[in-house]
Amino acid sequence: ATAATIEAGEAKPAGIPVGGDEANNALRFEDLTIDDDLPLLDRVVRYCRSGIALQRLVHVKMLAETAETVGMTASLASLVPLLNPLVADPESIIRQHLASQLLPLAITCMVMGVGPHGISVEEILKSPTVQRDLNDVG
Repeated sequence: ATAATIEAGEAKPAGIPVGGDEANNALRFEDLTIDDDLPLLDRVVRYCRSGIALQRLVHVKMLAETAETVGMTASLASLVPLLNPLVADPESIIRQHLASQLLPLAITCMVMGVGPHGISVEEILKSPTVQRDLNDVG
């Protein structure tokens, strides 16, 4: 959704309406609940697009874990497209937590075999080569 559509009171994809009449903006309990019956990938995609910052925050913190669980192909198709709007999120706390998710997400997207039946991102990050490179940079 663009800024113009948000200001016009239209809904973000799979989120709740933002802007418009204040009476229509009152949050209901249903708006705050999270559908735990959704598969992990669908849930993260839906709530990273939510109009509610707390829902976005909780699910942004799950990006790396989700990427590792679903693997490279699903991460590239479903999670990477979420990054552009999240990088520009109006809430700084969401942008900060997104930054901590980028390296593990990138590794999942770059390294074949990372995922539910292969090597874990944690194992890659602990490898001597990666540790040396991280120490050289930081």
